[in-house]
Amino acid sequence: MENKGQWDAAIRYRGEVSNGVFFVQDRGHTILQHSPSDLLRLQAAKHHTNDSFTIRSHAWEVRFLTNESLEQKVNSTLIPEKKVPTYNNYFLGSDSSKWASGCSIFQVVSIKEVYPNIDVRYYTDRGTLKYDFLVKPGGRARHFDSV
Repeated sequence: MENKGQWDAAIRYRGEVSNGVFFVQDRGHTILQHSPSDLLRLQAAKHHTNDSFTIRSHAWEVRFLTNESLEQKVNSTLIPEKKVPTYNNYFLGSDSSKWASGCSIFQVVSIKEVYPNIDVRYYTDRGTLKYDFLVKPGGRARHFDSV
């Protein structure tokens, strides 16, 4: 889903994965996963107002760094692909400046030129986040070691 102001500005796209979410930013991504057993307890307790418990979660962030040793400047661009015919609206809270409507949903988001001639393609497969590094002619996988 595209970010039209309903989340922090650093988040460009958000996706659902089993037991969590992932966020695509300009130069990488963040994955947030919740404990499956805690989510089941939350589901069971949603009708009981006196229940309290903790949801254990874990987040990790991946940033594709730049380095002075790269032969050329890197100008990465996010490209959404395979738009689906539906959209989401976010009308949360009373501050209408934080509402967002018509937020497009895409099956794939790519970061083009994360390194020279190397793209990253994000997608989900049955609720599992996947990403591929696409090394085009002239791209050098050694950039992954040099930063």
